[in-house]
Amino acid sequence: MIISLTFFGLSVLLAFFHEFVNSQDWIQFLSVLFGVLGFLFFSQISTKKEKGYDLGFRILFILIIFLVSFHFLASSIDFYRLISPPQLFYTLKLHRLITLSGAFLVHIFLLITSFWFLSKRKKYKKISLAVSTSSIVLLFIVVTVVFHTEKALANSYTDITKMILNSHSSSSEKITYKFGGAQYTGWIQPYTEFIKKYTEEDSTIIIPPQSMVWQILGNSGVLRSFLYPRKLVHGDLSKDLSDQAEYVLIAIGDCGEGDCGWPKINIPADKIEYIALINRETQEETIITDRAYTLNKDEFKWGIIKLR
Repeated sequence: MIISLTFFGLSVLLAFFHEFVNSQDWIQFLSVLFGVLGFLFFSQISTKKEKGYDLGFRILFILIIFLVSFHFLASSIDFYRLISPPQLFYTLKLHRLITLSGAFLVHIFLLITSFWFLSKRKKYKKISLAVSTSSIVLLFIVVTVVFHTEKALANSYTDITKMILNSHSSSSEKITYKFGGAQYTGWIQPYTEFIKKYTEEDSTIIIPPQSMVWQILGNSGVLRSFLYPRKLVHGDLSKDLSDQAEYVLIAIGDCGEGDCGWPKINIPADKIEYIALINRETQEETIITDRAYTLNKDEFKWGIIKLR
């Protein structure tokens, strides 16, 4: 019994490690492996002894049902928009209950459920644990099947909650959410909607170079799918910009990946018709006229410059 509970504990521990520290597939695979081994060793003890653990696993089963139900409900509604959680909510890290992944919930649910049902059985038949090449191969096959089954169930769980959450959202909001929200790569949707608002369909826009700093905004192929039929070019900053395009994108990019801030040159006021800026947090728009553009990473973060 000690061996079985040890494997059970290791499986749960690795599930937490996979969730909060390092979400590598091999860690999740090991967690499944230890869960299966714990189940096999648990099947070796007598039926009478198993009944003594029925209450413990019953309690764990009720707790995991409550956790999954709460998580499903909270993930299927716009929790943060409808409710303003108090600071204590974040201090106690309760928001982590909402952000738990489907992979974690599915694995813990199946692990606890399988142990609980095994502890309730009335008929008893031990599973042979003889070590052999065939048994090791069979164990690997079983663990692989369980591992991929859990991943499939986790993906389905996540997709269902997202479908319910976004069922009444506009197509623009769905794209933003699908790409991780406006604070992540989902920013591409509201930002390009802003750009389209201030540019003509037949206009040309100078965009940043393709690099780690501007992984999406510097990728003309990806950006074109949002801004078509506008023409996107990587302009020559050593030449007169107004001869190359009607607009220049303002994009600070990812400052953690290198030298951010775009464009990299100062543009005099007589070359600018207006500067349109958008606040990434509030999406508030600002129009600036009769003013030069200077590379200022605190002021000019996201926007578009209309050239004369």
